Amino acid sequence: QAAVRYGERRLSYGELDERTNRLARWLRRQGVGRERLVGLGMERGMEMVIGMLGVIKAGGAYVPLDASYPAERLSYMIGDSGVELVMSSGGVLKGQAGVRVVQLEEVWGEVEKESGEGLEGVNEAGDLGYVMYTSGSTGKPKGVSVVQRGMVRLVKGADYLQVRAGERVGQASNMSFDAATFEVWGALLNGGELVGVEREAMLRPRGLGGVLRELGVEHLFVTTALFNQIAAVEGGAFRGLKTVLFGGEAATVGWVRAVVEAGGPERLLHVYGPTESTTFATWYEVKGVGEKERTVAIGRAIANTSAYVLDEEMELTAEGVVGELYLGGDGLARGYWKQAGQTAEKFVPHPYGEGERLYRTGDMVRRRWDGEIEFVGRRDEQVKVRGYRIELGEIEAVLGEHEGVEQAAVVLVEEGGEKRLVGYVVKKEGEEVRGVELRQWLKGRLPEYMLPGQWVMLERMPLTPNGKVDRKALPPPPQQRQEAGDEFAAPRDELESRLCRLWEDLLNVQPVGVNDNFFELGGHSLLAVRLFSRLEQDFGQRLPLATLFQSPTVSELAAVLRQERAAADWSALVPIHAHGERPTFFCVHNFGGEALDLAPLAQAMGDDQPFYALQARGLDGVEPPHTSIAEMAAYYLDAVREHQPHGPYYLGGYCFGGVVAYEMARQLQTQGEPIALLAVIDGGAPGYLHDIQPLSLRWVLNFTLNLRYWLRDFFQLPPSEVRVVVLRRFKRIFKAMQKQLGKPAQMTPKEIIGDHMREAPLHRQKLMEIHMQAILNYRTPPYDGRVTLFRIQRMPLFSRQAHDMGWGRVARGGVTLQYISGAHHNLLAPPYVNELAQKLRRCIDQTTGDTDRYSSSY
Repeated sequence: QAAVRYGERRLSYGELDERTNRLARWLRRQGVGRERLVGLGMERGMEMVIGMLGVIKAGGAYVPLDASYPAERLSYMIGDSGVELVMSSGGVLKGQAGVRVVQLEEVWGEVEKESGEGLEGVNEAGDLGYVMYTSGSTGKPKGVSVVQRGMVRLVKGADYLQVRAGERVGQASNMSFDAATFEVWGALLNGGELVGVEREAMLRPRGLGGVLRELGVEHLFVTTALFNQIAAVEGGAFRGLKTVLFGGEAATVGWVRAVVEAGGPERLLHVYGPTESTTFATWYEVKGVGEKERTVAIGRAIANTSAYVLDEEMELTAEGVVGELYLGGDGLARGYWKQAGQTAEKFVPHPYGEGERLYRTGDMVRRRWDGEIEFVGRRDEQVKVRGYRIELGEIEAVLGEHEGVEQAAVVLVEEGGEKRLVGYVVKKEGEEVRGVELRQWLKGRLPEYMLPGQWVMLERMPLTPNGKVDRKALPPPPQQRQEAGDEFAAPRDELESRLCRLWEDLLNVQPVGVNDNFFELGGHSLLAVRLFSRLEQDFGQRLPLATLFQSPTVSELAAVLRQERAAADWSALVPIHAHGERPTFFCVHNFGGEALDLAPLAQAMGDDQPFYALQARGLDGVEPPHTSIAEMAAYYLDAVREHQPHGPYYLGGYCFGGVVAYEMARQLQTQGEPIALLAVIDGGAPGYLHDIQPLSLRWVLNFTLNLRYWLRDFFQLPPSEVRVVVLRRFKRIFKAMQKQLGKPAQMTPKEIIGDHMREAPLHRQKLMEIHMQAILNYRTPPYDGRVTLFRIQRMPLFSRQAHDMGWGRVARGGVTLQYISGAHHNLLAPPYVNELAQKLRRCIDQTTGDTDRYSSSY
């Protein structure tokens, strides 16, 4: 019976039980006992599930630590929780001060020595299961102490949903979002199969239905915000699923109706619940949405949970009368970690049950005539955006630390079903503060979902008679940005008018001028997906998402749609960061050609580093793609040299892009232009992955250097995966041997790329095949320069042994090695991308002589 599946990685229940038992015993030896907290800083995947189960089986409780959070926030969470041990994987969260961080793969050899038998008598129903940090009104996140009884009651004996043995539950949430509690434990406590759904697939609604059906997902939870985005693009994406649950904020009736009318899942459930009541507290099954309905009910309490609508005197309200929602039952958390005052304030004595407690949600609701509960609003300053609970006071407290801010307030604005945060700021006398600068300053201190998308500068803050900010008196946010030098420019033709109306509809800002910037008006990734889906629908043109980086205004995007500019002028060079005093770095895409994939690296490099990405011709579905590396390099160089006519040049590329960057550097050399840096990011020289190296002393030396990574990864593989991987690798080796013996190799580009293509849209799959064929056809000429290779230390099973990945054969100037953490597929994601960016900056500085700020050894 399969228990967990992420891509090709699978574990049966027997394998999962044995592994987590061993980990639990190892954790006991590290001092983890009953209710001892253990930090878990892992990406969504197999290791995350093993870590969660291992900690619980050891008697401890886990603290989710999201590596994408700013370092300051993570340090606070670690210090406040008091964890002495953090388990991580793949280099995530290493180097945290004041706490021991262990990488699961590095200690697995010790773990394997432990017995696979389970421990007994280490857990009771009232013991802690996890402590999850949420936004706090005091300016600091607060930990919610969730007990195991609440986790079990969520998924066992539940009346809203029964997951049967063998049924597949989609896993799309990271562990710092409490929906993961439902996904992981809902599958594993019921004999189901937990199936990972790639984030990229969830964020690309067009085609999502096919991905879900291919994975065999039967039960899926999505946030209301994501539900709306999917419904707007592909209302039938959920067709064929048994159950889709959505929640996290008030539902938009129109999008719910669209899913129902498109032939939705067998059951569509609207769920509600705060972290303090363990994920879900109420549920409502949507069977139809009438034309006159203005809201979707949050329903009735789930089994083993109670829900009361009470007035200010703690008396039950009459039908239809608004009151505050109080929750009780087995799902109630123990309280707030180390916050006795806040716990007493929010967890109050039950007025109708002796010795019991109720949780004051702060949500104002009313009970309908049929007994179902409807959400009305909030009584305090807590809001929800894209499924995340946010205390506005926390954002305001952090803003108050800015040296140019005298006073700040943040409010949530909702129009047309879309929500955005608006920041109101009173500047200190003599200070010049702009909204763009404040947003950038906050990025280092708060998660992305807590950043205001619009700013209003005030002369003074309106106050109530008792001196508090009068939020009702705050002026409505302006219809266009309030930034110095910005002037509204009206559309000049029908195309620009249509685009302005589209942006007004998506961004809820009116009017939109042709010079307004999508991101500065509050645009984000989910809205970008909807924008490009509407462009394809309304204009019949499929554009790469990276188009927004180089054409972020209406006028620029209109020019792209008119095709007034040549393809080389807009589709090759993407200015992700166009400004800064440092040398410009040009970076080439991986297989499939999407420059947007390089955005995390550009952002991690810093605002002072100009970063231009290169994207492939053919992403728009109109221009024919390049079929040779030399042609592609020449095409990219035309765009690069138009921006920077002469060297020295700083070039790089990720994986496939490293080969293209190499050819660009070689062509520039023949033109007499100097190359300051050629950076290849975890990519091999052509032929490296497919040629069999002869047995030699150097081969033995390289094999020895990498053996520990081989063995570490090998012993973590379940038997089923060992068979799959070994067979696939031997197939590749056999094809390579045939090639060396002069026999034709039958392996197709699609077979070589393999897993990379599975989740990609169809047009990118085609580009991947074309790019791989171009690599196979490329005959690598020598390069009279040096290659700087950024290579992962973790080598996949049966990968090539050459430490320089074949570049030493063609780079006459030699190879400089830079070892980096992470795996090939997540190098460009936090936190690994931060280490990569830091080392890449150092290499750039070395070529310019600016090395004083860094240590000389790295």
